[in-house]
Amino acid sequence: GANGGLSVLDPSSFTSAKYIELRDLRSLANSASSKLSVYSGETGVSTYAADSYSAINSFTPGTDIPEAKRTIDYYNENLLLAGGKAGMLYYNAATGSKIDDILLPKTPPAGVDPNDVVTNAVSNNNGLFFSANGAAGVYLSIPKDANTLSLVGMMDLKGSANYVKSKGDYIYVASSTGLKILKFTKPATASSCTDLPAYKGDANLNVNSNDVFKYSGSAALQNLNVNGSLYFCGAMSILYNCNINSRGTLEVHGTLAYGRSEERRVGKECRSRWSPYH
Repeated sequence: GANGGLSVLDPSSFTSAKYIELRDLRSLANSASSKLSVYSGETGVSTYAADSYSAINSFTPGTDIPEAKRTIDYYNENLLLAGGKAGMLYYNAATGSKIDDILLPKTPPAGVDPNDVVTNAVSNNNGLFFSANGAAGVYLSIPKDANTLSLVGMMDLKGSANYVKSKGDYIYVASSTGLKILKFTKPATASSCTDLPAYKGDANLNVNSNDVFKYSGSAALQNLNVNGSLYFCGAMSILYNCNINSRGTLEVHGTLAYGRSEERRVGKECRSRWSPYH
């Protein structure tokens, strides 16, 4: 915290084994190569050997609001950092050189105070990078190559996303409206959408409990009812009713639009009875 530091505790007795004084300390992260990095709002990122706690290096990503919420996380030997108004920052932890960043939107969402759009936290889940961006929601990014990040998409969770952690197939978001737990499907690869037949059915698609349907292309539906499994790659639009019932699964890789333009509003979403949907 503001006047604290890095405390290393003996897990058998919870007594202090090591203490390093660092003001405005916000977050820590371990690398796979036994390095420990901590982020201070005053001195920036400091990295230590995880066994001896001897200093390895340090770098300063830039000024920030004192005592603000910020987290860091490792991806291989690179470091993700919640940079406040600077967005999500991506650094080479060994050299302290900046690799890339994912910036916040220049224009905030309608009705949102620009001061509420800020990157508070980051999380790496095996190469999927999540950032909690306050009133701008949660962003998902991936490393496109060794030197470039690519923004995949964003989630508006209604409220301010203040913290995010992702592990396995789940995303945990601490929001101003409560704790959000989301189950997700990892982005489709090119092979998972290869050779799927184009949807050529009518405007009312019903997937029975024993059905497993896989389609690609474009589908303009009036009604969708899923009791079995529907996997779709491409663009799907649903005009009137969208139901994913118990034991039903809808998985869309591409775009999904639901409702008429004059009806799209908060609360209009696919209805899921008992089971989660993607």
